[in-house]
Amino acid sequence: MIAYLDCSTGVSGDKMLGALLDAGFGEEELRGCIGALGIDDARLLIERTSSHGVQGVRIRVDTAGDEHARTWAEIDDMIARAPLSHD
Repeated sequence: MIAYLDCSTGVSGDKMLGALLDAGFGEEELRGCIGALGIDDARLLIERTSSHGVQGVRIRVDTAGDEHARTWAEIDDMIARAPLSHD
């Protein structure tokens, strides 16, 4: 499957993940990716929702403890070190 995204004004991460799940990306696969990044205190809360007749998937990330602001360099390093498939 190929998708074209026009994000000329940006896109929020939670909305993007919700749209990917709604389009068929596996919830367990997403949870596995989060686990591979080594973010042990993060919990994904996923629910189907409807607002003004529009249905979709809502995702919230809940952390148990102090939230840690990461720089782009830290995030890039986490992704590079994670055992994720590029398929």
